[in-house]
Amino acid sequence: MTIFNNSVPDVEGVITSYCDIYSLFNLSGVNQAARLRLSNKDFFKELFFNLHSTLRPHASKLFTTLRSCYPDNCYKVMCKVMQERSFERSNSFLKQAIPYLQAKLSAKKQDSEREIQEIRYGNKDCSSLIDTAEMKYKQSEDEVKAVSIQYAYERGNAYNTISKLTKPLEAAHSREELDKILYLIYNNPELILQISEKEISDSEMLEILDKEHLAQYQEIARVYLLPSQLSHELTTKINNNQILENQYNTLKRKIERAESEIHIIDAEIKVVAAGSGAHLQVHQSNLSREGNLALDLEGATRSVSHLSQCWRSIEDLIDDPAKKTDEALAAIRQAINACTLQDKTDIWRNLYFQCANGVQENEWSEHHFPDFLRELQLQIELVLVKHEQLIERSKKELDNVVPLEEIDQ
Repeated sequence: MTIFNNSVPDVEGVITSYCDIYSLFNLSGVNQAARLRLSNKDFFKELFFNLHSTLRPHASKLFTTLRSCYPDNCYKVMCKVMQERSFERSNSFLKQAIPYLQAKLSAKKQDSEREIQEIRYGNKDCSSLIDTAEMKYKQSEDEVKAVSIQYAYERGNAYNTISKLTKPLEAAHSREELDKILYLIYNNPELILQISEKEISDSEMLEILDKEHLAQYQEIARVYLLPSQLSHELTTKINNNQILENQYNTLKRKIERAESEIHIIDAEIKVVAAGSGAHLQVHQSNLSREGNLALDLEGATRSVSHLSQCWRSIEDLIDDPAKKTDEALAAIRQAINACTLQDKTDIWRNLYFQCANGVQENEWSEHHFPDFLRELQLQIELVLVKHEQLIERSKKELDNVVPLEEIDQ
């Protein structure tokens, strides 16, 4: 099958080799044979990287939005963007991305639905997370109440008993000393029950105690032991209860957030379907940003290579003035004029302002630069620094891009 009637593939290959991007773009849509021969995946992809070989190392991270949304003609558009050095987008072109944006939102909605499903109903490997968390939290609350009641009861009993046990000690200790002793015993009943009279004498912590009353101290400690243990147990259970409550409330908030997210996504899908909304604006912005990134990276990379060679040629002439022939100077002039319009303008204009001393003459820099090679070299260095910084920024931006695997188109 050939594109033109009464033609052969070899002839058509020659014809297409002389076509510019716009002609190829239009020709690729004239019939089925043209679409197959000038396909997006094969022909235009190869053409793109042949024309823009400096971008090949970054292929997987360039135009990811374009390649995701427009898999049937992405490389065609990429060739056109690089040719026109801008990204012109029609409404119809942008609306072609609506199914992609809807699918992206639907996938996000499914993530929220999946999260709710796992929290509410669990999966084959576990039961409902929120039911389990609620059950543990309520069990913990019941345990806290039970230990609190027991602790209050035992503490009341201990208070009445200890009031009787402290009577004999009131004669041996002042009220202040006795309060300190009772505090020490309450917080360390196990220690008091295990100490000996010798340990009372040797320990600074226990020096407040009187070894002659060790038996009474230990009797008080036995009364205090259960309330003290219950107090520690109650503290532990309260802390655990707070942890379980936080876990339960966190799951509830996750469900609420996910449900809210689903309502928002449903509304966004409707807005996108109507061809409007923030997602299409972001999509449009992403297309422009990716196009500008590729243009900047290619332009800066080519300029650095080109101007670096030009800088070295000038250095060679400065080191060896004998090489300063008309042909060598013409090559430098030609190399600078082959730069982008912006680079060429910056170099010649800044050289004029630095060296012409106000002389009015058309193309002064191009005529007189042989007398100011060192100054010309400096202007080239300034442009090189600008492009090297741009390349660095572009590569950092690409570092944050998730590589897009090649799509079958």
